[in-house]
Amino acid sequence: MKKFPVDLTENGIRTLLNSTDSYARRFTETSLRPLLGYREIKGALSDKQNEFPPVPWDMEKLRAKVKSEVSKHVFGWYGEAESAAGDSTRKNVEAFSKYRITPRYLRSDKSFSYSQTVVLSSKELGVTRLTSPTPIFVAPYGAANLYGKNSDEISCAQGATDANVVYTLGHLTKYNLEKICRAVEGNAYYFNPRLRSPGGAPPFSMFQIYLTDDDDINRSIIERVKRTNLSVLIFTIDAGAGHGGIQMMDDYADFTYASKIAGNLFEDPMFNYKCFLKNRCVGTRTPSVLAYASRRLRIPVAKLARTFDLKSAFTYAREIQFKGMAKQNSDKNPKSKMYPWSVAYLARLAHTRQTISPAYSKITHRRGLPLVVKGVMSVEDAVAVQKSGVDGVYVSNHGGRFVFNSVSPIDVLRQIHQKVKKSDPRFGVWFDSGVRSATDVLIAVSQGAEFVGIGRPVIYACVDNGRGGVRQVLQSILYTLRDQARLCGLTSLAQLHEKNRPVIVHPEKSRS
Repeated sequence: MKKFPVDLTENGIRTLLNSTDSYARRFTETSLRPLLGYREIKGALSDKQNEFPPVPWDMEKLRAKVKSEVSKHVFGWYGEAESAAGDSTRKNVEAFSKYRITPRYLRSDKSFSYSQTVVLSSKELGVTRLTSPTPIFVAPYGAANLYGKNSDEISCAQGATDANVVYTLGHLTKYNLEKICRAVEGNAYYFNPRLRSPGGAPPFSMFQIYLTDDDDINRSIIERVKRTNLSVLIFTIDAGAGHGGIQMMDDYADFTYASKIAGNLFEDPMFNYKCFLKNRCVGTRTPSVLAYASRRLRIPVAKLARTFDLKSAFTYAREIQFKGMAKQNSDKNPKSKMYPWSVAYLARLAHTRQTISPAYSKITHRRGLPLVVKGVMSVEDAVAVQKSGVDGVYVSNHGGRFVFNSVSPIDVLRQIHQKVKKSDPRFGVWFDSGVRSATDVLIAVSQGAEFVGIGRPVIYACVDNGRGGVRQVLQSILYTLRDQARLCGLTSLAQLHEKNRPVIVHPEKSRS
């Protein structure tokens, strides 16, 4: 070790791995491995997690590693090469290779700020400004507890927070949203400025909702999101009545029959009230959750808890969930039968400061919740969504999971951005699908994305190494993003939306 001018004692390693620059920590981890003869380092991190060996930087290597370590049936749910929708997922990734970056080496300012102001706007709520420590966020995905090996929803949320990255709670999860929020808020990294990037604020969190077939239950879930102090509600519109597909069926990989996707419904007061009315059972034994049903039914909580029946409750949950997921629409007529599943109606529920569910005491919220609609893939839908009164569009094709041979989101992003910004320059434009590297993030922002979601890299990292893996993969992307941005003459990604931005072009358009 004498040939290396680095302090490789236990204290020296600890100092390097607990740098205040959390993204440089990721580089340190991988650099230390060869210096230490590739041996594992235990107890080197302040959070006492054994996070070695680190997950691979190369996403294809990470994907292949995960594929070799979990069963075909589990991997078939989220594996990209084996997508249930033809070549949509593969094309999402490949589409980025058509874009080229023009470097700017001679800029005198070599600083870089990860911090990003996320701006959303609607007529009803006005302008919402949120400060994100980084320009990326973890895209919503459900059923994480079923993904194999170390995958877990709470571990994923904590790993994202460790990396100062905004986390999106999924609707179809094992744990209820309140429990995940408590786990993130109890994370030492969340409150410790020393462990954040310089000037970084604690990350906010978001919730992604799929509508059920019951308006009362939908209202109850949205009210819970507001009371948990989450910052944004994301409404996913690009899912049908189920999550299956041809390849998933062949691999026996459909998770929609697993009760671990219904945690948010099982712990919802209105759901349990409706479940008892229909099936004479409840989906939880939690007294506080059963209190509303107890009052309405005039049945003691203890007696209601004894009717707990997981099988019957999940059958009801699955029925109302997948009926509702297929009903999303752009109707703006309050008298229409489909209006309770419309974007306009959901925006109204999200924006109001009043209590929207009888399952909760009446209060006035400090502010309404901004609504971003995920799954927008055409200018026509973007315009319809904007006219419905929401605060932003989220360009995505669900990671290529549903529509066979779908157009790639990165190829429609610029058109959508230009169209909605003409009506409201502060209207939000977010993006995910196919992002596998820092370069992809740069390209997405150059095409109009104001907030970029990371999906499968986070999934693979969580499966491979849990909380530590999520932190590592996000820090890998962010560390490289800073390096690449500096080489483009950028001091922040926000400069890519300025008139004199560094040129990132599509080669087919550059010839004109």
